[in-house]
Amino acid sequence: MKSIDLFDLTRQARYDALPLELVARHEAGHAVMAHLHGGYIRRLVLGRARDGAPFARAFFVVHDEEAFVAVLSAGVLAMFLHERPRDLSFTAFQRWLRTSDGEIQVLSAASDWMQILRRTGQPSGFGLDDFLERAVRPHFDQAIAKLAGSTDVIDRLTTLLHASSSGIGRRAARRFFAGKAPNSVATFLDRPSVLVSSFLERRAS
Repeated sequence: MKSIDLFDLTRQARYDALPLELVARHEAGHAVMAHLHGGYIRRLVLGRARDGAPFARAFFVVHDEEAFVAVLSAGVLAMFLHERPRDLSFTAFQRWLRTSDGEIQVLSAASDWMQILRRTGQPSGFGLDDFLERAVRPHFDQAIAKLAGSTDVIDRLTTLLHASSSGIGRRAARRFFAGKAPNSVATFLDRPSVLVSSFLERRAS
């Protein structure tokens, strides 16, 4: 009989109860980093599954592997910047991940970290410390420095994504990063692809 880790169940329940705004900030971090590396956003989707758990995903394009890894790093770092804006050291990030707020973000970051290990040709991670040492630390300083100069952009994109019904598409994202106001025509043209992606993510979550 498989044992049940009550701590993990409690942590998962807390993650499932997270406000969508926090989940949106994670995806905004991915999107802003893609933009900073000269890439673009195809779609950002956000919502809740039938069981109430949040789901979100950033669909992005960047032009090299280094940029791709930086984008994967950026989701949880956007959360860290929001919660701990003064001390941006790797040590502070490690401490934050062991706080009540930070440990929940490990759940959302785990898939990103696993992708980083795969894309850098490394074996799977074994526990938080191993993930941090091999998947996070090598990219941390450069990634946090880039994002730290764009916290206002992350804030605004988080607000835009959270206010959307299902997410935003490529046209709306392009307008956002060009500093233009939302446009109903762009939203309408983006809507079919956003709704399809949102439906598929909801089914998969």
